Amino acid sequence: MKRHAAIAATMLAGAALYGLAPAAAQDAHGVIAVGETATGDGVAYGFAWNFPAKEAAQAEAVNACTSSGGTNCVELAQFRNGCGALAIDRHGYARGNPGMTRDQAEARALRTCEAAGGAGCNIVGSTCTAPDTEPQTYSGSESVFPAQGAQTTVTGPADESLTREERVLLQQTLSALGFDIGPADGVFGPRTRAVIHEWQNASGHEATGYLTRKQFASLTAVDPSPGPEPESQQETADDGSENVLVFGLDTGPKCAGMSEGSSCWKELAGKPGCHVWDPSLVPGQTVAWSGTCRDGMAVGQGTLTWSADDWSLEMTGTLYWGQANGHWVERYSSGSVQEGPFVDGKRHGRWVWRYPDGRVQMGPYVKGKQHGRWVWRYPDGSSEEIYFTSGALRNELKSEAGETSTFIHFSNRSDETVYIYWVNYKGQEEFYHGLGPGDPVYKQQTYVTHPWVVRAQDRKILATIIATTSEQEVRILDDKVTIEEKAQAN
Repeated sequence: MKRHAAIAATMLAGAALYGLAPAAAQDAHGVIAVGETATGDGVAYGFAWNFPAKEAAQAEAVNACTSSGGTNCVELAQFRNGCGALAIDRHGYARGNPGMTRDQAEARALRTCEAAGGAGCNIVGSTCTAPDTEPQTYSGSESVFPAQGAQTTVTGPADESLTREERVLLQQTLSALGFDIGPADGVFGPRTRAVIHEWQNASGHEATGYLTRKQFASLTAVDPSPGPEPESQQETADDGSENVLVFGLDTGPKCAGMSEGSSCWKELAGKPGCHVWDPSLVPGQTVAWSGTCRDGMAVGQGTLTWSADDWSLEMTGTLYWGQANGHWVERYSSGSVQEGPFVDGKRHGRWVWRYPDGRVQMGPYVKGKQHGRWVWRYPDGSSEEIYFTSGALRNELKSEAGETSTFIHFSNRSDETVYIYWVNYKGQEEFYHGLGPGDPVYKQQTYVTHPWVVRAQDRKILATIIATTSEQEVRILDDKVTIEEKAQAN
């Protein structure tokens, strides 16, 4: 589409919600398709539902969209044994993501429309499938208006069309991720191209400096396609407990009976039947919510208080159907404070960590994992840049394949424990050993040219060692680290 209409669709697998309805004997599929009107100033759409085959629903939704004057109609979202809703604003963006009930599906369609920067978002249609019911279609169109300053341009052989608004969003996102992008003016000059090249390289893409639409969607966390089809069948855990949902971003069982580290829906203390998403279950930990609940989920603004025997965490922000979204502030019982944005329950965007001793760490998360350039500042005024790749520390150095074995001997004569890391073949640091004050010398076998890093408790790098053909002695002192060739015994 030459001008992207702001469309947000959401899908629901109603039969999966709290086990209120049994799985259908025959699946009923639904699809929402959208396209641009022939005049270029509106959005055409088509709904198709109650089809026993997904492919038939897809074809009929596209046909319905075309019959309403749409050009280049494509599938936006699909749903099975449930409901779908479509929201359109005056001039924004298109995406689809999951919901839970018909009312909630409409609410989430509006939210995703508004989250994409939509202005004047409205629900233009919603429907629900019913098994063994005659297939139906529905179509319509809505006028939209070009955003101020929006334009369609192509700036390089690998770029797809991006409006000025999308270019500004991209630059703002890269800046939030810690890249030096300069002003977010929508102009892709040499600096922007260099940053795109750096991001592509760090993310495992071919580094060209020119974005594809799929890369743009990944970088800005906007889904370019509906994604995998949601499951709707009810599942039961071994202990007989029912799953809340089994599809999309809301996938997962209730926490009762789950093992440590599981991702699950956790019931709130003092609010029976109300749940919040727990990405990593800690046995014995409880969680309370100061806000409201609706349809079994914590919603709105409030504070989550997670408590264990000797630890607590207060998180203040907004929950959308049990999952954190938007800006949150986290206060730990240790005195540390962390704050930054969530998207669908995962940290995504620029975060800042502040420690009681004055240390500050800041940098980007991408879909729940540290990724890209972080800056660590220390109380003495010093700082260092740390690079992460999908949650793993990334070093500018990396190991190369080698056959010559050697040893490094580490001794700790300081007053604090230090931590020894190997820099692997991808430039990521892998933890090997913690060395306390006065511990026996730690002898590490390695290979020539392999890098090793010694870090303090606050993660500050104390030394970087490159293995050589001669064995080396690394002595960690209170004020310095010495690295010497080990004397050979006679």
